[in-house]
Amino acid sequence: MSTPPPNEPFKKSSPAHTPLQHLLDEAGGAVDFRRIFHLLLHRWWVVAIIVAICMLAALAQVMRQPKIYESRAVLQVQQKEQQIVNIDGVNQENPSSPDFINTVVQSLMSRNLMLRVIDASNLRQNPAFVTPGSKPTDVQLADKLRAKVRASVRRGTRLIDIVVEDRDPVMARDLAASFVKEFFRENFSQRLSVSRVATDFLQEEGEKLKRKLEESELKLQQYKEQNQAVSLEERQNITVERLRELSSKVTEAKSERLRLESDIEQVRKVPANNTEDLLRIGSVSLIPQVADARRQLADARTELDAMKDRYAEKHPKFIAALTKIESLKKALAESAGKAGDILNLQYEAAVQTESKLTAALKEQEAAALELNKIAIPFNVLQREVESDRALYESVIKRMKETAVTGSVEQSPYTLVEEPLVASNPSKPNRTRTLAMAIVLSTFLAVAGIVFFDGLNSSLRTVDEAESHLHLPALVGIPNHGPSGLEKFQRTVAKQPWWRFGKPIAAEASPEPASAPVDPRELRYPLATIQEPASSLAEAYRTLRVSISLLGPEEERRVLLFVSAIPEEGKTYTSLNTAVVFAQQGLKTLLIDADLRRPSLYKALFENAPPVLGLTDFFSGNSKTPNVLKIESVENLFLLPAGRTAPNPAELLASSNLPKLFELLLKKFDRIVVDSAPVNAVSDTLVIAPHVDKTILVVRAGKTPRKAIQRSVHLLRKAKARIGGFVLNRLPTGRAAGYYYYYYGDKYEKDSVYGTRA
Repeated sequence: MSTPPPNEPFKKSSPAHTPLQHLLDEAGGAVDFRRIFHLLLHRWWVVAIIVAICMLAALAQVMRQPKIYESRAVLQVQQKEQQIVNIDGVNQENPSSPDFINTVVQSLMSRNLMLRVIDASNLRQNPAFVTPGSKPTDVQLADKLRAKVRASVRRGTRLIDIVVEDRDPVMARDLAASFVKEFFRENFSQRLSVSRVATDFLQEEGEKLKRKLEESELKLQQYKEQNQAVSLEERQNITVERLRELSSKVTEAKSERLRLESDIEQVRKVPANNTEDLLRIGSVSLIPQVADARRQLADARTELDAMKDRYAEKHPKFIAALTKIESLKKALAESAGKAGDILNLQYEAAVQTESKLTAALKEQEAAALELNKIAIPFNVLQREVESDRALYESVIKRMKETAVTGSVEQSPYTLVEEPLVASNPSKPNRTRTLAMAIVLSTFLAVAGIVFFDGLNSSLRTVDEAESHLHLPALVGIPNHGPSGLEKFQRTVAKQPWWRFGKPIAAEASPEPASAPVDPRELRYPLATIQEPASSLAEAYRTLRVSISLLGPEEERRVLLFVSAIPEEGKTYTSLNTAVVFAQQGLKTLLIDADLRRPSLYKALFENAPPVLGLTDFFSGNSKTPNVLKIESVENLFLLPAGRTAPNPAELLASSNLPKLFELLLKKFDRIVVDSAPVNAVSDTLVIAPHVDKTILVVRAGKTPRKAIQRSVHLLRKAKARIGGFVLNRLPTGRAAGYYYYYYGDKYEKDSVYGTRA
């Protein structure tokens, strides 16, 4: 990505920053699970601590809980219950229905049943159940016992589980057995009461149905006498049969008439002498005279065919047969010629037959309609009598059964599993509790990490930084962690200052000392010297290459490293960048331009006395810049900040920085300037316009976005030529590939740098 012009205003990204936005991809708004995965890898120790704390708390809670035993009784609801009145069409209660079973479950948890169990088990005087001296009400006692009982239906079955919990396994078994016993007693008592009420009710209903049946039979008899309908059903059957027969005959007569009518019309169209066409008409061929002539002609032709084998054509018998055939043909022609007259006679007869049958059919239909008028009230009265009789007989039958079996009626419930004494406690379930603690604590830890990570407004990945800053990423530097400056300061003993380097005059020879100092003893560790095969060292080599691609050499000789806020690794980055330039054979000068909090001289020359530096040159106390040779690194020199100045910003503003850089570039190939944070003071903004390239150092996962955005805005406003940014202290290990596309662990181990004695 190309760097915008200095005067171009900085394009801000969305100012709203919520935890949800950190978890969304830039493309489609989906949750970035890969980022969450690497975040958890980076913060695995937080998850481990939270899970450990929750596990200890859960274990302590489990150990404090008392042991609870449970006893289980199982009831089965029968498929069908015996009914008091078995009448179709009357609403009946089906014990196997879900509503009935759920009602039974609720009745098992009723307070009345709880009080019956309390009295049956003598729990009112049990000190383990009732505190001595207290006088709880029945409601309180029932609710206390109900807290120990659980009734539920097994899914897909008609089985009801009654579970009783108690600290004493024997008491749990006794209470479960008492529940079953009292429930059966209550059910039996209710059924006995219902049976008695039902018997009385059935007797009353039987008398009513008896009187109603007598009235219905009397009405039916009166109607029969009035309409002489004793054999009404038989008369209806005869009428219907005759009606069906007449309807069939009328249909046949009509079909015959239509056929004759059609054939007569055809006969009229055929000439009387055209015997062959006349015979093709169906009605003509069915005329008896025509049919008889055709039969005789067929027999004569058969005889003639037989004579051909025995007689010659001139034989008298053969000639007689031919003569007979000719006479029969003439007779057939005469009969066919008279077909029109014969068919007319048949047509008149068919019309008369159809008329008579139609009249008879209408008479029969009228008789059937009249008979139906009489049958409708008759059938109504007869059905009423049959219904009243069936209902009366059913009630009488059920009343007799109820009177005999009312006290021993079968219950719809069966005990399929008796309660037993438990050998092991059911609560607390330590395995389940600890497993839930692991799951919940892990979820809580993950959710907390993701939430607080979402609240972090810093830049975490190279892609995210490029998208937000609209600047090219020069390199992603992995986190050197405690193995860097902090660890070194804690573990390495302090050494005399002359072992690290010594001041030299500006006109002294820049050649390195004959005995270089061990770089591991430097206060700021030099990655490419101390650990040349590490990913940190390779990152600074990559930074050197990235800087070389920023343009022609004359446009990148003076480099300024800046940061938005303190403690982003700006000084560490500038030092190691100067080292990699020096290792390339370039004579490199490192300038400590942080005049308020200089650190390079103290780090590289520990316990050394103060020397003249940049402030002394600007204030006129030194005519030439006091350059120090870093003896541990060849081609590397330092221009310290010098003595503390009361007004650094005014001193830099009044100085001739272009002249200084012009003077130094005559002796050095590269100049690396370490400056103060941009947002903290204005010193850096004075230096930025006079350098070739300004490089922004951003600490990953720490520097707020608004601070970085503000620093870039100030640099562009000061007309700084920003070459790009360095994303510093990125996560290492498994997450490296996600944050800055680093996959060089195995490659660098097999490299030349990795082979050590």
